[in-house]
Amino acid sequence: MKLTPRDLEETKLVATLLKKVKQLDLTEVKSISARMVEHQPFMMSLLLGYRFDVEKDQFDDVMRMLFLIYLFFERKTEIKKKQIDAEEFRKHQLKNGHYLKYLEGTKGRKAIAKINEEYLAHLRYISLFTGVIDLAQTQASFQRIDPEVKGIVVLGMKTLIDCLEANLPERGA
Repeated sequence: MKLTPRDLEETKLVATLLKKVKQLDLTEVKSISARMVEHQPFMMSLLLGYRFDVEKDQFDDVMRMLFLIYLFFERKTEIKKKQIDAEEFRKHQLKNGHYLKYLEGTKGRKAIAKINEEYLAHLRYISLFTGVIDLAQTQASFQRIDPEVKGIVVLGMKTLIDCLEANLPERGA
């Protein structure tokens, strides 16, 4: 996979946002939550759905992932233009499910790596998904999470990014 100058610039933005979401105080959480509810209420319902699957401190990490995604799209796109909904999310979730089924039948590390590279090459904001993976790998409470639940959460974040990419025009576009 070849990174473009745009990818490198967005990586800097993601790094800045990662620092921010790891150090949020209650006032910032309330502010981001209010904007999210106003502009992309489905994201808040998605977050609330995870509270039944994870422990309290793990829920905070899921919230950080969603905030990272929201803040990134708030800066890069016209996030107020179109609200995504559950149907849109399901459509992209189904595509990701097909990918996982296909991958499940693949043998060999090289073949799996090639399929993953081709699949992820379609992400417009690869640096953002990398930031989500970083949070999943580095947050202490997320290390204790059941691997299946962790996979479900990360796949949910990937699906959310897919929805937002497909539906939100970039700023100035």
